Amino acid sequence: MALAGYWIDRSEVTNAMFEQFTADTHFVTGAERSGASAVNGYSEAVPAADWRHPQGLTSSISGLDEHPVVQLNWYAAQAYCQWVGGQLPSEAQWEKAARGSDGRLFPWGNEMPKGVFLNAADANLPVPWAKNDQDDGHRYTSPVGNYPAGASPYGVLDLAGNAWEWTRSLYRDYPYKLDDGRELSADPLQTDLVTMRGGCWYDDYGSVRATLRYGGKADQSTDGTGFRCVLP
Repeated sequence: MALAGYWIDRSEVTNAMFEQFTADTHFVTGAERSGASAVNGYSEAVPAADWRHPQGLTSSISGLDEHPVVQLNWYAAQAYCQWVGGQLPSEAQWEKAARGSDGRLFPWGNEMPKGVFLNAADANLPVPWAKNDQDDGHRYTSPVGNYPAGASPYGVLDLAGNAWEWTRSLYRDYPYKLDDGRELSADPLQTDLVTMRGGCWYDDYGSVRATLRYGGKADQSTDGTGFRCVLP
């Protein structure tokens, strides 16, 4: 499937970048309005969890300016992209950036993941699915661009691990069809499932494949969900 040319952010949008957006627009995220959000890969909402407090009230983004902003639902992510003159990538654009023209399994190629390629569940995360023989240096998110060895063929970073990324495509079955209504031209309904790609810091190494897809509700947010933008 041929795609028109586009520019995609080299890395995920950071806390510092989103801070500038909120300072300029006074935007309030869904998690801030509701007063709670999901943490550590679980669906139960934690009080006071939002983008400034990713794991709840006692957590902070102090010193994490260059980490990906998380705890944002689809509407917040798209609002930021529109503010910079872009939009969220379609699923096809995201996958092209991650897999190149050779259909690779991971952004860096077909070699299995290890700590120098990405931030995922490893020895720093005390969960049963962690790969304890790997050490990416971080329990939660890592600074964007921290794993240059994991770059895609186009030099795009963090397309595997660190934070799941919203797209502007509804979660529909493959094969991918551009004309089946999956590409959002307006905001999704809160009940819609929107495609997310890439996996995050709490996922096992099998869940960061560039082929893996997940459908998330547009109004959901977690401490493992971020985004990047595209420009036409």
